[in-house]
Amino acid sequence: MINKKLKIIVFVIFVLFNFACSQSNKNEEVKKLIESANSKSELFDYNGAILDLTKAIELDPKNADAYSWRGCYKDMLDDHRGAIQDYSKAIELNPKDAEAYRDRGESKYNLEDYQAAILDLTKAIELNPEYMGFNYAIGQSKRNLEDYQGAIRAFSKVIKLKPKNADVYYWRGICKLAIKDKNGGCLDLSKAGELGLQKASEAKKKYCQ
Repeated sequence: MINKKLKIIVFVIFVLFNFACSQSNKNEEVKKLIESANSKSELFDYNGAILDLTKAIELDPKNADAYSWRGCYKDMLDDHRGAIQDYSKAIELNPKDAEAYRDRGESKYNLEDYQAAILDLTKAIELNPEYMGFNYAIGQSKRNLEDYQGAIRAFSKVIKLKPKNADVYYWRGICKLAIKDKNGGCLDLSKAGELGLQKASEAKKKYCQ
C-alpha cells in the first residue's frame, strides 16, 4: 500500500516537473520572439516583427505585451484598425495598461475617430499621469469636434508642462479666436511667433489687425 502511494506521489511530482519545464521553455521562446520582433523593427522590418509576435501569441495567447507590440508595428504600417484590435486585446488582458490605452487612442485619432480617441487618451492619463503631454492630442481631437472650450483647456494643460512649445500656443490661439476671444487668441499667436513659429506670425497679421 505504501509503495503504491509512493509511486503515485513520484508520478505526480514527475508530471508537475515536466509541466514546469515545458512552461519555462515556452516562456523563454516567447521572450526570444518578442526580442526578435523588436530587433527587426529597428531595421524597419515591421512585417517580420509582426510575424514573430504572431508566433509568440500562438505560444502564449494571454501575453498582453505581445499584443501591444504587434499593435505598435501594425500602426507603423498604417494598419490602424488592426492595431486597435491588438491594443483592445492587450487591455482585455491587462486593464491597467496605460500604454495600450494611449496607443489605441492615437490609432483612433489617426482614423479620425476623435471622440473615442479622447476617451482612451483620458484613461491613459488617469492611469499614468506621466502621459499628461497627450493632452495635445486630446486638444486637437476636441478642436476637430469644434469643442473649442475643451480644446483650450487641454492645450493649457500642455502649456503648463511645455511652456516653450510654440505649436500649442498657436492652436490654443486659433481656438480662442474661434470663440471670439480675439484678445486671448492674439496673445497666444504673438507668443507662438516669439517662440519662432512662422505661421503664427502670419496668422497674427491676418486676424489681429
